[in-house]
Amino acid sequence: MPKKKKLSIEQRIEALARMTQRGFTDLDKKIGDRLDSVEGLVRQARREMVNK
Repeated sequence: MPKKKKLSIEQRIEALARMTQRGFTDLDKKIGDRLDSVEGLVRQARREMVNK
């Protein structure tokens, strides 16, 4: 097995921050998509209420 080089504490924190940032970006996108679909459903429901 290749010997794993030891990362400094700063490098570990930076790597963790990058991973976390990517995670939050994905989460933001998912939440945004969900909100968009909920808004669409609300608009559709309002339209149906008005049309009845």
